[in-house]
Amino acid sequence: MSYKLWIKNNQSKNTVHCSLFTVHSSPYPARAGFTLIELLVVLIVIGIASSLIGIFVYSGIDNVRLNTFAREISSTLRYARTHAVSEKKTYSFIIYGKEKAYGLYAGSGPIIYKQFPSDKLQAALKDSSEEDIRIDFSLYGSSTGGTIEVKGADGPIWHISVNRVTGKVEVGKVKS
Repeated sequence: MSYKLWIKNNQSKNTVHCSLFTVHSSPYPARAGFTLIELLVVLIVIGIASSLIGIFVYSGIDNVRLNTFAREISSTLRYARTHAVSEKKTYSFIIYGKEKAYGLYAGSGPIIYKQFPSDKLQAALKDSSEEDIRIDFSLYGSSTGGTIEVKGADGPIWHISVNRVTGKVEVGKVKS
């Protein structure tokens, strides 16, 4: 614990600072704190910097969602192909355009049914005007094939291509 004693000598205009262990003398009067203008300038700079950082982080989140969504669809298609061959069943992958959802079906019911992670994301079959997309995988590994375009409000477009003969799934970014 420290006790301070302030003594001001009017003749020498020195301020003496006394504490329990040390004594300091200064020819200048003690200046404590910051001016209001200095505080306001610092607060304005901090506000501008944090708003710029927020804008960059938010725009990056949309690209991460788009990338993740494209990878989810491609992994679901690969899952469908692998299980169609191993279980000797036909698997159907369907994207519902209006509902913003997709599902994987085998036999009677859905195996996977998921909503799109964001309303801004779109998935459509390339060179087709249909809203619903259906790709079937046969028990031999072949498929109905096609290229699915996945895009957001802005940013890159991802192509997920399914080969008709082999059923192989390939993913690629088209536009940055």
